[in-house]
Amino acid sequence: SYAALHSSVEIVQLLLEHGAAVEAICPGDETETPLVCAARRPQGSLEMCSCLVANGARISRKVLETAVWNLKTFEYLVDQ
Repeated sequence: SYAALHSSVEIVQLLLEHGAAVEAICPGDETETPLVCAARRPQGSLEMCSCLVANGARISRKVLETAVWNLKTFEYLVDQ
């Protein structure tokens, strides 16, 4: 989740290729997945969300609620 919010798409892709869980959750909040964090990004949200969805991330209601402030990312996620 931290990498999805603060790192580059290349770093996240590398982590996924080496076994990182695309649906990992933050301790204490089972709705906080990497895709939720990516949807919250102020910049680069669309690219990070695309990377995670391409690697099997599930688009939940929480993801859509988080992405609603970024129109391009929200539209992408709704179309998936």
